[in-house]
Amino acid sequence: MTAQTEQPAAPQLDPLVDDPSLKETYADSFVGLSYNQNNVRIVFATLRTDHTVNPAKNHRHVSARLVMPVTATLELYTTLGQMLDQMERQGLVRRGPAA
Repeated sequence: MTAQTEQPAAPQLDPLVDDPSLKETYADSFVGLSYNQNNVRIVFATLRTDHTVNPAKNHRHVSARLVMPVTATLELYTTLGQMLDQMERQGLVRRGPAA
């Protein structure tokens, strides 16, 4: 006789409504993150060039701040891990030593 363990049912997600008028935000670098009051805050930046000086100078400009509860952060972490695993299997990325 084998013991069976019941897996808890996956939570039923609310329907998703897409808003095509929502602006997309581009970021080409990750600045950092912090945790406060059960929320994770992630800051992104975009490289910009100041052409008012000669020679022109580059700087990073904060372009987005994403704040989300820990539960959503865990979902993002899991999904990003799965996506990176798939990209690695396809040869699109290669894992190296931690920076």
